Amino acid sequence: MSSTREQLLELHHHAISQLSRKLSKIPKTVFHNNRHPSIHDIYTGNTNAIYVPSIPAHLQLDFVLANFERFAAAKFMVDKKHGDPIINEAIWYWEMDKTHSFTRRQRQVRFNILMACIVRASTKPLDYVTPAALEFCGAFIDAWLWAVTRQDEVSKQSEFLDMWANGPFDLVFWGRQASGRMDKAVKLLEQYVPKAMLPMEGQLGFWQEMQYTSPNMIHKFGTAWAMRWTVWVDEGGKEIDKMHEEVEADEGLASGTLMAAFDNVGLSAPSYLSDELFQQPLIQSVLREFDDEMADPLADQAHRDKVRPAVEDMWMNPVVALEILQGTSAKFENLKQFFDKVAWE
Repeated sequence: MSSTREQLLELHHHAISQLSRKLSKIPKTVFHNNRHPSIHDIYTGNTNAIYVPSIPAHLQLDFVLANFERFAAAKFMVDKKHGDPIINEAIWYWEMDKTHSFTRRQRQVRFNILMACIVRASTKPLDYVTPAALEFCGAFIDAWLWAVTRQDEVSKQSEFLDMWANGPFDLVFWGRQASGRMDKAVKLLEQYVPKAMLPMEGQLGFWQEMQYTSPNMIHKFGTAWAMRWTVWVDEGGKEIDKMHEEVEADEGLASGTLMAAFDNVGLSAPSYLSDELFQQPLIQSVLREFDDEMADPLADQAHRDKVRPAVEDMWMNPVVALEILQGTSAKFENLKQFFDKVAWE
């Protein structure tokens, strides 16, 4: 027996609710036009809204929704030692864990990129880290630069994640107080690191524009650009991101994709609802409920502490990183002399 219109509407509103809850675990900035797909996008298979070119095909949104309970069990955090390898990999790409991703928007990641760039740009990198750690942080820089400049190709990210999963090292983690000290130390670098020559309007979508830069130029100047961008991002980064969102929102209105987002606020139910629609595997994945308590990464601090890398597993000791930026150790290069030698462009 076919469902009544009322029953279909009930399923529709349940799908809206579940989709909203599940997508809340993924930053909007991962998706096209900086917006989550709407339920209409899911129903119609709108590739422009659902497919993310910077994520491997086997880890696209259908995988996330079909395996959502596994992500929830992991509390949306990477667990290198004990976690499910494919869930760890997906969490990296989908930016669910603020300490493990290839994004330019998360502070812990930016700190790692800055320190890795300083090590790579040094004339004596082995004064900072071991040869194995140097290889690891270099691979992370390459993966990050590839992620922010080649959004439709993931070879460098895949190579790095294989090294990360099978090697001894993890990213550096700074706790709340240490992060505050790092913020202040990075601010001090402004006296040594030149600002970009372009005004803020010219920096709009800086990394997106790098898609049109040759790989040779990225290889030659990418490390310097990453250092300069990381040091100065907090001055104008939020405004730049906001401007970029406004441009993409205008494009979304022109194409009609942004209007589809209003489906999620329940303005009207589409006329094409049917039993066949709700039996589709992707829609079934959306409808399946999950335990909110289990899915909340803040609900279990013990789990957070368990999956956090030990200092001896980090590619650089966070205390040493702070010493480098503050210039408090004679073991490392003088910062002014170091940055004076960098070729910025």
